[in-house]
Amino acid sequence: MNQNPTLATISISTILIGDIAVHYRIIGDILAPRPTLFLHGWQMSGARSFEAFFSLFDHDSQVCIIALDMPGFGLNQDIEVLPFTDLILFCIAFVVALGIMNPLDGIGYSFGGLVLYYILQQIPHLFRRIVFLTVPLLPFERTFSHTFSTKNHQSLYQEAGQQLELHTTPLSVWHPVLMIWGTRDVVVPLHIGRYINAALPNSRMVILDGADHKLYHDPQALYLPIKQFLLS
Repeated sequence: MNQNPTLATISISTILIGDIAVHYRIIGDILAPRPTLFLHGWQMSGARSFEAFFSLFDHDSQVCIIALDMPGFGLNQDIEVLPFTDLILFCIAFVVALGIMNPLDGIGYSFGGLVLYYILQQIPHLFRRIVFLTVPLLPFERTFSHTFSTKNHQSLYQEAGQQLELHTTPLSVWHPVLMIWGTRDVVVPLHIGRYINAALPNSRMVILDGADHKLYHDPQALYLPIKQFLLS
């Protein structure tokens, strides 16, 4: 692992969604053939923790990372935090407003992966390949998802994980999916990842020995399988 990675050269852009100015980061060439939406985890922004990972795509001619800070976080902390369903609609509006002609790839970390999953239920045709990084992708009931903003996220994930057998709604993603999990993740434990991997027939899983929920601590371990997957 590179202990002192070069930080990414990040350009910040703004797009209007309705009358709201939404800021986002671009890492790499926006005209690259693999534009990739990145959604961060709860109570964080992509730049705060993933900048070393982003730097690995800085001069990449194939992949461009489009990192949206969701309402209430990072660059968009002045926008009110949205209820879960409204957040999905907001992110869909952002993707549509980008107007990118090539299908997007998507990377979702933790809560961002849960958001990405529900985006895929609405506009699957706009995406090509999906990466889930330690994502609490469980067959939540909609009302269960609505409680996210008012309930501790770790206890929510653990509660859902303990009740896997109570949920019968199948997961639905037809895209090729890469899943990356750590063996020491106590926020979204590995058994949840294995459940998701078994439920998605077009998925494969990379398990990082000794890694916890903060996968961004080893950006190279993420970059290599993700880059290979996106270009395959």
